[in-house]
Amino acid sequence: RKQQYDQAQIHYMGALALDSCFVDARNNLGSLYFLQKQWTKAEAQYTAAIACQPNEAQLFFNRANTWYELREYYNALKDAERYVLH
Repeated sequence: RKQQYDQAQIHYMGALALDSCFVDARNNLGSLYFLQKQWTKAEAQYTAAIACQPNEAQLFFNRANTWYELREYYNALKDAERYVLH
């Protein structure tokens, strides 16, 4: 399986240029950064997605994992709790 991170990033950024609240693009871009271990960039994308769609549980789960990698354990627990409550 070929991983074409650069091409995927271009497509997600293009989608976000058209609609900054395109939650799927933000979430996927966050996941792309997460896979590349760019935790801060991933967290920023998940946070922006949550601002647009605060009732989407998966976003909290993804951000909780990112907070964990950033060793922000308190924030990870808060997001994990939000995920469970949704």
